[in-house]
Amino acid sequence: MTEHGKTRRNRQRDLNSLHDILHRKNPKTIVGGLIVLNMAERFKSPLRPEITTHRNVERLVYETVDMFRGLPLSKKGGTGLDALGMIVIAHTNVDEDKTKLISTDPAPKRGDPLHYSAFLEDVCSTFAARFGS
Repeated sequence: MTEHGKTRRNRQRDLNSLHDILHRKNPKTIVGGLIVLNMAERFKSPLRPEITTHRNVERLVYETVDMFRGLPLSKKGGTGLDALGMIVIAHTNVDEDKTKLISTDPAPKRGDPLHYSAFLEDVCSTFAARFGS
């Protein structure tokens, strides 16, 4: 778990660099990015003694989802990630709290190119295109 505002651009650059490096090494490599985005309003970081409360977390998640839509994808032509997906959860990292999968806004819905099922379909279709008979 990482802070949205401080590190989301770093993660975006990481995924962009990852596909670039791996595709240069071997163009047949299938490179996918599955992002797990936390939208819990509170979070217990192992790096801090207190529980952090996040204001405007829903807005931050909307912005982060939209930002990752801008990553280059190979299926749109050219180079890029072969598959990209996003899962939104609410995870506080507090022992007695349960992690919840978020399937309502701002999480990508079925039919959205960032939905987990679309990610799996993209990985499978890319695999078939590159390695199928």
